Amino acid sequence: MKRLPCHDEPGKFHFSARLLSTREEKGLYYTVLDRTWFYPESGGQPADRGMLNDTPVLDVQIQDDKIVHVTDSPVGHGDDVWGIIDSARRIDHMQQHTGQHLLSALLLRDWRIPTVGFHISEEVTTIDLPRDAFTPREIEHLEEQANALIGEHHPVTSFWIDVEDLHRYKIRKEGKMEKEVRLVNIEGVDLSMCAGTHVDNTSELMLFKITGQEKIRGGQVRLSFLFGHRALRHFQRISLYMEEIRRALSLPEKECPDGVRRLLEEKAFWSREKKKTDSFLIELLSDRMAEENGYAAASLDWGDEAFLCTLGRRLLDKKMKVVALFQPALGFFCLLSDGSHPVQSWGEILLQRFGGKGGGNETLFRIKNCPQDLDPELLLKEMMGR
Repeated sequence: MKRLPCHDEPGKFHFSARLLSTREEKGLYYTVLDRTWFYPESGGQPADRGMLNDTPVLDVQIQDDKIVHVTDSPVGHGDDVWGIIDSARRIDHMQQHTGQHLLSALLLRDWRIPTVGFHISEEVTTIDLPRDAFTPREIEHLEEQANALIGEHHPVTSFWIDVEDLHRYKIRKEGKMEKEVRLVNIEGVDLSMCAGTHVDNTSELMLFKITGQEKIRGGQVRLSFLFGHRALRHFQRISLYMEEIRRALSLPEKECPDGVRRLLEEKAFWSREKKKTDSFLIELLSDRMAEENGYAAASLDWGDEAFLCTLGRRLLDKKMKVVALFQPALGFFCLLSDGSHPVQSWGEILLQRFGGKGGGNETLFRIKNCPQDLDPELLLKEMMGR
């Protein structure tokens, strides 16, 4: 566990340093400074981002016990370097990491569930737990418990001890054992080994919200959640979405769930009715369009792509050899064959001629963005003339 300046000063976002070394490898530059407040990726917490002089820092890693800053161009000429850390990203990671400590301690203390995995991503933070999925009521209760702890304003501190003294402390989570280890203490809530950056008080976590859960292998559940500004933005987005839905339905907010359910039921009903109508029309049209010579072509003013293809297949069922169908409003043209006259090569010729998009095989070829004056009967005759 390496001591880092950002451990003692997590709120320091500007610093000066001297360049010790830079190496280039595959278009990337790896820079080491005499000191840095950048946090390197470690223990489930992503690395900081920011600038060294005018050069964006793409990544920060620990290599050979040195903190290496990764950029896509040299940091600059000369020895003096000015570092700027992305403060919003750092604060976000501090909120998520301290929040994870609080949540994991709560789950172990009151639910007897240990945390077996942890990760901070760009969108959410996750922990893996050895249990089945939570019920909606359990989720609600866990959120209430965590938010109550946030509101109790527990101080968050950290300190280093010799690993030989570790047995004197009752810690929730151990980490890599080295000569010195760092303990992060949420007063009255949690004490864990950790090398990450943290807030000074649980009040800085602001808000906690669980956003989802999924079963993962090993009989575990992965819980997704948000703390701090992430949680606030989540509720702001939901509020905007809810207002749009309320206006669209012209309903009070509390009646919107029932309104949406009614819309879905109506959509399902009319979808079933459309299938019935389409089946009737396809049968009627296929009877009228079937020709004794085995070739059928037509332009239709209605129906989507699926309707035309289904009609074409029904015509093949009625002993048609080749079918050419076109929907001018959609600019959609399809060629179907029973296999006696392969349509792929002819379809590719038409695709190039019209400059459209599409593809297919020897029995079905579809083309989009066709000209509206396309004549399927003439194209079919041209095809058969070849």
